[in-house]
Amino acid sequence: MEKSRGYAIGVGREFLAEIDPDFAEAYEDLYENVVCKDDPLPVKYKELIVMVLLAARRVDPDGHIKRALKHGATKEEIVDAFKVAMIPAGVPTMSYGLGRLKKVLDELAEEGK
Repeated sequence: MEKSRGYAIGVGREFLAEIDPDFAEAYEDLYENVVCKDDPLPVKYKELIVMVLLAARRVDPDGHIKRALKHGATKEEIVDAFKVAMIPAGVPTMSYGLGRLKKVLDELAEEGK
């Protein structure tokens, strides 16, 4: 899962893969068929949706921010997605998401040095 997504999946899903590999595989197949296909909605937009929903729940969206960037989203598009999310989900969602975006951009800049 981590290899195909490009980010850590966390202890819970690692444990799930150990205790119920069939379910974990079915979950991964669903994820691949819904989020990772460029049809009909491009992956970058799917990742923007996922990251703002995670931010609204205060779940770390960093992996999805990275995937959005990898699939062509610009920093400005990501900022705009979090600004749009502010309307239905509140200022804390926007603030949390923008803070996570800054963290990701800082990490990527540091890696590029």
